[in-house]
Amino acid sequence: MLLNFPMIHDLQSHDCFVVKFQVYEYGADLKAITKLCIKAQERPVLYRLGASWTQLLYPLLVRLFTIGLLLIALTFGSARQYFAISTTSIWGTQVTPDTLLAILGIFNKLLDYLVDNALEHISLQTLTLWMIQKPGAHTIDYEMKEELVKPWIAMVNNLKRWRLFGWKGLGWRGTARFILTLASSICFLLLGAATNTIGIPKGRWYPDLFPKSKANDALMMVKTTQMDLVSLDWMSLWNAGWDVVGSGPQSWVSAVASASASTYSVLGALNGIYAPNQKLGWCGIPELGNTVTALNNSVSGSTVELLSIHTSFIVDLYESLQRNGPKFAKLSSGLMGTVGLTLPQLTTTCSPVNNLTVPKPDIVNVGGFSNSTTSLAMNISFGPNAAADFGGAECAISLHQVVFPVSFWYNGPSIDGLNLLNHGFGSPGWMVPRLITPVSLPSTQNDADNLQQLGIQFSSMLSSMDGLLAGSSLNQHLVLAAQKLRITQPSFESDTASLASVVAITLQHLITVATWNMTPSPTNLTMHYPLRWYVCGSGPRLRWEWAIGLVLCFFLVFLAYDVYLILYYRISPGPWLTLEAMMAAGNTAPKMESIDGSTAGIVKEKAKTAKYYVRNDGVGDVKLCDDVGQEEELVEKMAGYGEGRMEYLMDSLNACAQRRCRS
Repeated sequence: MLLNFPMIHDLQSHDCFVVKFQVYEYGADLKAITKLCIKAQERPVLYRLGASWTQLLYPLLVRLFTIGLLLIALTFGSARQYFAISTTSIWGTQVTPDTLLAILGIFNKLLDYLVDNALEHISLQTLTLWMIQKPGAHTIDYEMKEELVKPWIAMVNNLKRWRLFGWKGLGWRGTARFILTLASSICFLLLGAATNTIGIPKGRWYPDLFPKSKANDALMMVKTTQMDLVSLDWMSLWNAGWDVVGSGPQSWVSAVASASASTYSVLGALNGIYAPNQKLGWCGIPELGNTVTALNNSVSGSTVELLSIHTSFIVDLYESLQRNGPKFAKLSSGLMGTVGLTLPQLTTTCSPVNNLTVPKPDIVNVGGFSNSTTSLAMNISFGPNAAADFGGAECAISLHQVVFPVSFWYNGPSIDGLNLLNHGFGSPGWMVPRLITPVSLPSTQNDADNLQQLGIQFSSMLSSMDGLLAGSSLNQHLVLAAQKLRITQPSFESDTASLASVVAITLQHLITVATWNMTPSPTNLTMHYPLRWYVCGSGPRLRWEWAIGLVLCFFLVFLAYDVYLILYYRISPGPWLTLEAMMAAGNTAPKMESIDGSTAGIVKEKAKTAKYYVRNDGVGDVKLCDDVGQEEELVEKMAGYGEGRMEYLMDSLNACAQRRCRS
């Protein structure tokens, strides 16, 4: 249906009037007469930019709400809040990473809308002020809002201005405007990334290593009660044998056979430890049950040092600190750094036998225990072996406890990256303090008892180990392993020197697979440094995240400027800035010279370079004019404009016309 309404020209000359509606539908001619009456009264129609406080309240509250969101995000990020996602809840509902991402997605969209709305208001206010003052506005300025949110529009429009006005026409103001709009648009693109950087919980190691500070050093240093090794037992091997054959003597036979077989397997790691390309220092051999046997491969005559590590003690330490430590430790899900562990260490020295103490040929014998607290030693003798061209040797083994710095990272379920003095399994070197050396603890009777228990266990295995070597003997097997090791590492001066490593790793393996019974020291403490905790936290973590987080600060300044526009000028954006209103304003204006020659499809360059204004037309409306042919009509009455209430400006823009109609 198409309706054709007649024009209503002069309401003041009619007391009452009749309008005919011509209705055309498929050729039918229908008529309807409607009588419209307007009561005679004075109806002042005011066209004013000034806004009441009621009109200003909504945009003001929206800006303050947006500023509040940004301040909360910045505060949350700068405060570096830490929390455990697994125990975090909102209104009693468990929060998962998926839930947090969904919430953050909604927050991002809301913030995007609020900031976009603020930038649109700033552009409309600015254009309004330009068009009612001397500066005026070019047609290209109507894309100001797009320039503030799209960097490609900002660059293209700046290029257009340069082509239209040249560098001189742009001036420093044009250059500053380009920089500002480009910065705003880039920041708007990065707004989501900035809020994600602040809001998404990020896993991080805390405290930070860099920059160095005393406060961080204090947080990374932890002291705990020193743990001492009381006794060793191999009941776990008996339990494994019992699982195979049940109770009775055969369970012990099975336990000894299992220990004997595992001992041979660890001998295969020696050549890798002493390989020419291996760094000198402590090297670890991973074993079953998260245990490690470590050997110092620095050749020192015929003396070698080894120790055993149970990584379960690191887990126990972490869980204890998680229960009793600072807040970030309680909220953590992992630990990284260097801890001081009390470990059993064997020192083995071998020497050739003399003519007076030559043991029986092809025999390995354990004996010569010393139970004093000042001289803890166990002697193992090797008889001559003609097949291996070996004349015999005697090895002295001592056991004592050391507090040894062990570096690692732990993020469940097991310890990774175990590192002994910058060597091991790829652990970053910066985790390990410089110049680390084990701290030997005073010898105790417990050490002597443990050494004796080790000797008993090894003696019980000799016949079983011999039996595994058909056509050979344990003596010959160990001597051949020592000779092969000497070929791998020529630094060994003799077969006896390399034999020390073979004997030591066999015995240290038995300590590694044993069960350790530990007790806290009544007086001594152990220092662990540095320790860093894996936590989920807010705020930037990397340097580029700090840089992108500045986007929020940038928009805080923009929002504050928008609040200033609202409170200082107290005006609403000009309604002529919409397409429909601009067409109406142009319809009431005289012909503008700048548009002359332009058509709907082609706009002349003169129209692009002209400035346009809105001015009071004297009958209660505004008209659009340019600075080419309408200069005499420009309103220059701007005194008092900076007072913020627009009194004089309103005098020129408020309509004074009265429209009357009598019934």
